[in-house]
Amino acid sequence: MSLFSANLKLLRKRKKASQKVMADALGIARTTLSSYEIGTAEPNLITLQNIADYFELSIDLLLTKDLQEAPALSLEAGGETYVSGQQLRVLSITVDDKSEENIELVPVQVSAGYLDGHTDPEFIASLPRFRLPMLPPGTYRAFEIRGDSMFPVTPGSIVVAEYMLNWKDIKDDKTYILVTQQEGIVFKRLFNQIAEKGVLILQSDNKTYEPYQVKIEDVLEVWQTRAVITLDMPVTSNILNDLTEMVKKLQMDVDSLKQRQY
Repeated sequence: MSLFSANLKLLRKRKKASQKVMADALGIARTTLSSYEIGTAEPNLITLQNIADYFELSIDLLLTKDLQEAPALSLEAGGETYVSGQQLRVLSITVDDKSEENIELVPVQVSAGYLDGHTDPEFIASLPRFRLPMLPPGTYRAFEIRGDSMFPVTPGSIVVAEYMLNWKDIKDDKTYILVTQQEGIVFKRLFNQIAEKGVLILQSDNKTYEPYQVKIEDVLEVWQTRAVITLDMPVTSNILNDLTEMVKKLQMDVDSLKQRQY
């Protein structure tokens, strides 16, 4: 169970509200609230803010503080609007005519501008957007990939990724989109050393690139990979090439033996 899940369940019980009463107040299904409390789903940004408002607390407290250790009457509302990891971040999003979040696409040609515009609602609203109905509830963004550092994901592929509410939840050896002050948008496999050293280790799947580390204070956003969209057919691996050559050689040997018999 995540810190947010534990805090949510604790605060609801302190408020002496049933799951149905709270879910009705938030405008969500009781089963959805239950999934938040057991940690099998995470709320989108709008619902997260509604939950914070419901308890009259800041999102910072909900996501980063163990409220089990705080007295029930000492939890004061804060002025923050959003938090991720160790620093406060405001995330701009767009919604459709049903108030459901879109997936904004960040093409390569605007990736440099994303560093300056990622918190600007007008910039985010200018991006192409679409929806993928099969994705579970969450806040998603799509990034066009360049370079070959994450082969077999090829340049031009689109990585659809989910926003990380808390950077401490980054799991080792999983792929993420990282938005950093120094390098801009990068697609890498991450190893989490935030607690020990205050850094993330970035590793490419293409082993010709060496791993390196990024200080957490240089990170602007973290998005976890959920899907990859590509127009390229998968490239044949070296192993498959070797197997194909072996089969051809065996076939030639069989044909040669047959000719000797005759």
